Amino acid sequence: MGVRQRVEILKALYRGVQILILDEPTTNLTPQEVDSLFMSLRVMVNEGMSVVFITHKLREVMSVCDRITVLRDGVSVLTTPRRAASEESLVQAMVGEGLDVQKSLLFSGGAARAESPVGSEVVLSVEDLTVPGEGGAAALNGVSFRVHGGEIFGVAGVAGNGQLALAESIIGQRPFLQGTVRIGQTDVRTTPTVELLKEQVTYIPEDRLHDGFLPRASVAHNLILGFHRKPPYHRNGFLNWKVIRSAARRLIAEYNIRTPGPDDTGANLSGGNIQRVMIARAFSYPAQLLVAHNPTRGLDIPSMEFVYGKLLARKEAGGATLLISEDLDELMLLCDRIATLYRGRIVGILPREAFDKYQIGRMMSGASLAD
Repeated sequence: MGVRQRVEILKALYRGVQILILDEPTTNLTPQEVDSLFMSLRVMVNEGMSVVFITHKLREVMSVCDRITVLRDGVSVLTTPRRAASEESLVQAMVGEGLDVQKSLLFSGGAARAESPVGSEVVLSVEDLTVPGEGGAAALNGVSFRVHGGEIFGVAGVAGNGQLALAESIIGQRPFLQGTVRIGQTDVRTTPTVELLKEQVTYIPEDRLHDGFLPRASVAHNLILGFHRKPPYHRNGFLNWKVIRSAARRLIAEYNIRTPGPDDTGANLSGGNIQRVMIARAFSYPAQLLVAHNPTRGLDIPSMEFVYGKLLARKEAGGATLLISEDLDELMLLCDRIATLYRGRIVGILPREAFDKYQIGRMMSGASLAD
């Protein structure tokens, strides 16, 4: 991905552009590639080019930008030179007065994360998992790991290295060539997905527009999707819409889903609000395992903070979570262990006390722990 991005920048330079606009350019880069990008940007700026750098990552803003403008609800609320800014002042400008930065998970460097022990019970067991991909190559090749109760197990990697195949295999949506996947005592290979979603697993999919969301259905219907055959929503062969609407109103308020009401059509929701529907649904039903794939993509800072709190509360209650994310800062903040996927293989697994952004970055490029 870093090479592809450099090619795009070189194409812009070749065309002689005076202004380069980069929208979340570091999303799919390793830490080493981010450093290289920033050095390239500084060279271009020193040679007279103007760069507009759009990002939600404050550390990147503070390390590379000369002036900073903060947008909130489509309105410019602050413009300041970098030397006059701090992360705290930028956060307050981004979210208003509704977030205590000192107690924030996002901006305390993890200090606000309460430690709770990982349980001994194995909730998810993946052994020698091999999944077919496109063009004859394996999407996953010999993947093995376990996730315990009370654990947030992270999966890092540049997009396209097998993350989607892993998530879909675990919830029973994708067949595999060999290996075993068990959730508790349930063999995923021999259990229909609809049965897995009843008790064993809840899922926040990566593609919110095409997976797990019905744009023509109501918000209320989408909030119970996958659970509509369970009580109290299903009674005597029919959906109990009074109960469904009541539950939907509660979730709309709790998860700040911006909609006129539970009967509004899903197609009317913005991308961020569709993501809130997915998150509300996943956290609202007890299951042994939560598989969350880029759960905070498209969310604003207060919503990200809310989701992080929910993930940690689930951990403290003994729940198991598989967190697949392209945001390395997110993984390092929340996870007890992080596995790194590269071309369908796990390069290594690090415990929390050994987390190192640059070590994980090297693994994201294929280096093993021994390298």
